[in-house]
Amino acid sequence: AQLTKLRDANTKYKNLLKMAKERIEQQEEELKRLRAETGNGKERTDKEERDASGLAGLEDNEIGDGGELSLSIVRVCQRVKVELEAHELNAKGGNEEIWALIEFEVVDPDHADPLSSSAKRTKRWKKFDSETELTDFIRRDTGEPISLPPYSLTPIQSAKIEDDAKKTVAKITEDFRRFRVKSEMARKQADA
Repeated sequence: AQLTKLRDANTKYKNLLKMAKERIEQQEEELKRLRAETGNGKERTDKEERDASGLAGLEDNEIGDGGELSLSIVRVCQRVKVELEAHELNAKGGNEEIWALIEFEVVDPDHADPLSSSAKRTKRWKKFDSETELTDFIRRDTGEPISLPPYSLTPIQSAKIEDDAKKTVAKITEDFRRFRVKSEMARKQADA
């Protein structure tokens, strides 16, 4: 009966260790993907800004209602919530900022050819002081919703998760080692 209990506990610890390793591998792959995406994203953004013929440098008030260019939001590519230091406050008095990478489509109606699209797409980071401010900014007049991606982790949050996962695996590995020693001792006692 005790041997069965030990085997069940051994199986349980093995499964826990396997799950923890899989989780760490998934997180490491996600970190690699995000790091590569961030590096590639910077290169792509620079290229898109050059391709947009300087349109990416225009301010929001220069485009749209009073301007000659039309700007519309295509999608929100990424968003990050940044916790501010205790002595820092955003414009609304909060202690966090939301940064969103927004893809815009810029159209010059004067040069619009009906047979071809003259729209250029560009991405820009934009800062918001609250979630409401972000949703108000991306809301479309047509009522067509723009979906928001989940928050991305900041480098500090990613490092904390990675450290926590490593500590968890180390603890489970040590627990499993202790269990193996106990079960080996119990087996030897049962044989004697």
